[in-house]
Amino acid sequence: MCPFAQRTWIALEEAGLPYKLTEVSLYGAGGKPKWFLDLNPKGLVPVLVIDGQPVAESEATLDAIAELAPSLATPTPSKRQQWRDMLEQRLIPVGKAAVLNPSSKNMAALRVVIAEFPGSFNLDGVREAKTIGEFDRHFIAPIFGFADKKDYYMKSASKPHLPFIRTPYMAINARDDPFVDDESLPQERHVDHVAKQHTDDVGAPVRLVYTEKGGHCGFYMGKGGWSLAEEMGRFLGDVDRAHNGLL
Repeated sequence: MCPFAQRTWIALEEAGLPYKLTEVSLYGAGGKPKWFLDLNPKGLVPVLVIDGQPVAESEATLDAIAELAPSLATPTPSKRQQWRDMLEQRLIPVGKAAVLNPSSKNMAALRVVIAEFPGSFNLDGVREAKTIGEFDRHFIAPIFGFADKKDYYMKSASKPHLPFIRTPYMAINARDDPFVDDESLPQERHVDHVAKQHTDDVGAPVRLVYTEKGGHCGFYMGKGGWSLAEEMGRFLGDVDRAHNGLL
């Protein structure tokens, strides 16, 4: 999910407001659906529809949610803007500088900002992290409100949802992905064809494709090629044959 859309989703959860989530592919071959562009002609996410009226852009949706759940909002609009300025003008710039150039000066600037929000995350733990798991424990889990890294992994996993997918879908992952290692992927025995019945782990319309190389969402080949194009061709051909009863 896009980070800007995540803001809205998290705010709705925190506010305890009922909602229906509809995800839109931003890069699908068919383009963004007309109903979505009717809501937001710019084609950007998120879009929040309240009483039939669309509210577009991430910050605007947060303001709308704050009006529906005033007990969770900051006391005054001026205070709300102060927090936004803090994040966008101070925390994000110094955080980015510390990541791109972790000099003592940049780290000191980051510490000054973090000191104003005690308990948000463990900066020393983040700096000393040697694995993705350690980084998730010290930064990702606390900063996004999870109890710990296990809670983050359990609530963010897509595997429990796979058996319920009924629309043909190809899920691709590289075995050298540093974030999702080979042991985390459904096993080969669960890789189904488009027309087969679902197993315990994977629904029938889901094809799992594992490449040896590709990193995290890369899949680039030598001389500018893209290894997914060939896989997509096979997948779409199989979907067409299954639809016409040839598989």
